[in-house]
Amino acid sequence: MRERTEDEGNLVLKKNGSKKLVVDCPNCGAPVAWDSASRFRPFCSERCKLIELGRWADEAYNIPDTSSETTDI
Repeated sequence: MRERTEDEGNLVLKKNGSKKLVVDCPNCGAPVAWDSASRFRPFCSERCKLIELGRWADEAYNIPDTSSETTDI
């Protein structure tokens, strides 16, 4: 496979001339082919998938409260 170019975005030209979608693993940034052979997509491996799951379980992701209302209990 040849490397992605800026104008092709996430499409990679395969040897037979067809194009395949490739995304970056959200955890480590490794390229991942977006097809049924990629078991853990969008992650590159089970390890990266479990690291992300751990972040969710540890509540590393949150939405900040931007409301100006305060409630007194």
